[in-house]
Amino acid sequence: MTDSKTVSPSNSERKRDFFAAIGMAGLYIFSATSGAQLGYMFSSLFLFHFGVLYMTMKRDKMFGVDIMHLLIPVAVVGYFSYMFAAKEFAPGDLAKIIGDDPILWFGLGLVPAFIHRGFHHYFMRATK
Repeated sequence: MTDSKTVSPSNSERKRDFFAAIGMAGLYIFSATSGAQLGYMFSSLFLFHFGVLYMTMKRDKMFGVDIMHLLIPVAVVGYFSYMFAAKEFAPGDLAKIIGDDPILWFGLGLVPAFIHRGFHHYFMRATK
């Protein structure tokens, strides 16, 4: 545990955002190599995840220029995970898969918000 007087909220939020970005990149790699329909569907949402992370991250500069070093690698890993899963493990066309269960596919898009909230909860409690 750290003393809340030694860690500023801004530094704690930046640490949280860094670990959330690493966690998302790891989930993409896991989803691409899982060989499952859900992994393929999850990695297809990388642009939506990019937007969710952008909205939830702490940024100080206009247009979030100061957080792009975290976001762009997540989008790149997501794109390549999607392409890898599509070539190697896709059980069919994504539109056909999503047609079977669009609510599940949309729910997978909210995963980064829950990850970010989990990191937020952990780091905010750990610093108090």
